[in-house]
Amino acid sequence: MKYTHSSLLYVFKNIWYIGLLSLLPAFCLSSVADVEYTKDFFVNFFAGNLNQMEWLHIFHTFSIYCFTGFIPLVLDVFSFLSVVVCASMLLALIDKHMRIGKRTLNGLWNKVNDNITSTFFAALFFSLIYEIWALVFSSLTYAIFALIPILSVQYVLFAILLIGGGLALLYVVSLFYLWLPCMQITGFEMFEALRYSNQMTEKVKIRIMASMALSLVIGSTFIILSAVFFPAPVLYAVMFVVFMFYFMLFLVRMEVIYFDAAQLEREDLKKHYAQF
Repeated sequence: MKYTHSSLLYVFKNIWYIGLLSLLPAFCLSSVADVEYTKDFFVNFFAGNLNQMEWLHIFHTFSIYCFTGFIPLVLDVFSFLSVVVCASMLLALIDKHMRIGKRTLNGLWNKVNDNITSTFFAALFFSLIYEIWALVFSSLTYAIFALIPILSVQYVLFAILLIGGGLALLYVVSLFYLWLPCMQITGFEMFEALRYSNQMTEKVKIRIMASMALSLVIGSTFIILSAVFFPAPVLYAVMFVVFMFYFMLFLVRMEVIYFDAAQLEREDLKKHYAQF
């Protein structure tokens, strides 16, 4: 768990400045999450009422965005844009910190201006991958719940689908995980950066998947427990905290792995003393 430990250590050591840039995306994403559908799904799931679930309930539980009307769609767009802008700023800060060992805001806007286009397309790409996965996963889950009459078999098939589908999703994400920093740090074109990122992740795919899986399991556990045992306001609060850490860890881990795979020395790990 080398990457998990390094990423968590960086997050907690620098929480006061990277956390501020994670507040808006976490607030937006937790606000557009459909809490009622989420609570309904997990309450019925653990009560054994699997064949009573509707496809819409399942999809809105696993989908990031909420596609239920015009206003939710506008909020989805705003949430996505908040992720793009804040991720651009956060990546610029982390990259500079790891390169020179100092957290400075000088030249931040110019760097963000350079990063925002690549961040937009990367965020769109990852969002599409996840939403397609959520669509397929929800449809297969609904088929299991609706067509299989035996409850124990439903649970077993769902567990197989969840583990298999989750690993497939993590594998696909790991293939493109360093694509964004490769574009931003090296200045390569999109496809050149993709080829370079695949070369860098070839030997560390399993580590990337394991690190992402661990954070997903822990975060999902908090969300599930809150959905089952606590009212909606508590679930909103838990989702906000979980999404905040997801956002920070996804980006910090990306930079940590890039510096490790590219064999670049991280200046933020060194002790710097004031010079007079």
